[in-house]
Amino acid sequence: MPIKKISKRKREPKKWVTVGEVRAAIFAEQRPSQWRPGQFVFNRASKLYGDDFVRSVGYDPFYKDENIVPFIEALTEALNKSN
Repeated sequence: MPIKKISKRKREPKKWVTVGEVRAAIFAEQRPSQWRPGQFVFNRASKLYGDDFVRSVGYDPFYKDENIVPFIEALTEALNKSN
C-alpha cells in the first residue's frame, strides 16, 4: 500500500486593511441627521469593530469632528496590528 503524504496547511497571508476600506465600511450607512459627523464615525466604528477595541485606539472623534481622520488612521493601524 502506497504511503500518502500529509500536506501541511498553508497559512493564509494576513489581510491588511487600508484607511480607505475602513472609511468605506464606516460610511456604508447614512449618518442620522441628529448625529454630528464625529459622533456617527465613533458609533459606527464601535458597532463594526467592538466598543472596547475602538475606545483603545486613542483618538476620540465623538465630540471633536477634527479627530475623524486621525481616528480612522489609528483604527486602521490597530486593526492591522490585531491581525
